[in-house]
Amino acid sequence: FADMPWTLKDARRRAGMTQEQAAASAGVSRVAWANWEGGRKEPGLSSIRRICAALGLRFDDIIWPGEEPGLARAAEKPPEYRP
Repeated sequence: FADMPWTLKDARRRAGMTQEQAAASAGVSRVAWANWEGGRKEPGLSSIRRICAALGLRFDDIIWPGEEPGLARAAEKPPEYRP
């Protein structure tokens, strides 16, 4: 989650929200949000779901920022068998 602080800040700004507005939309305190953006703490899975809903993100957008959806998982799949 090394990129999470940048991802949260960027997504929040694109949504035109302040930290306080984003936090309220996600149902968390502004202090919690500021800690996540500042990289001092990481949100749990339930908080990540609320963050996604508040900012219109997918789970992958936070876990694998900057990658095509599913790209990291696709790389793990074995090649298809072709007779």
